[in-house]
Order: sequence, then structure tokens, then C-alpha cells
Amino acid sequence: MTPETEIKVKLSAREFILPLVRDIVILGKQAPIGPMAMGKAMEYLHAHKFVMVECSDEVIEAIFIRENILLKVAQDRLVAYLIHKIKSLMSPTEILHIEMDLEIIMEDNI
Repeated sequence: MTPETEIKVKLSAREFILPLVRDIVILGKQAPIGPMAMGKAMEYLHAHKFVMVECSDEVIEAIFIRENILLKVAQDRLVAYLIHKIKSLMSPTEILHIEMDLEIIMEDNI
């Protein structure tokens, strides 16, 4: 190194928090991990169970949905909604983590 050379280093660290996934993972067709391997990883890293839904789509390979969500929303309606809203925002090589806020409102007269 010459006397004029300056080397700067900037480090950033934050806590690695598990689980990495809260609600939904959408796996692209050409993602670096396949659906079976992703399913196994989710089993090992998450306390909640996830349901894998395989998709016959040119962009999306599979959608992993936290099982508890499917007690509140029909799987076919949720999958259709996710594909409609998310597909145009992703490439086949991506893996997207989706956080979903779900509110159930009940109204009745008694």
C-alpha cells in the first residue's frame, strides 16, 4: 500500500432472530431452494406448522402458509388472492416473505 491509500471498514451487526418467517413464504419457480428443502427448513426453524401449496404457475412454485391462518381464511381463496397480488411483483428466482395482518370482524344482534 502506498501512503495515500486509505482503507475504511464499516460493520453492522444485529441479532439473528428466529423464526425468520411469520406468516407466508412464496417460492419462485427458479428459487435457489426447492419446495421440499424449504418445507424441511421451515419444520426445523419454526415452532408453527406450515402448509405447502404447490402452484401450477410460470412464476410461483409453491406457497407456504402458517397453518393457523387457514383456520380463518379458506386456502383456495387465500392462494388465489396471493397469486393475483404478488405474482406481478416477483421474479421466478425470488423467495418472498409475506407478513399478513388479518382482522376478523363479527357483528350480531342478541
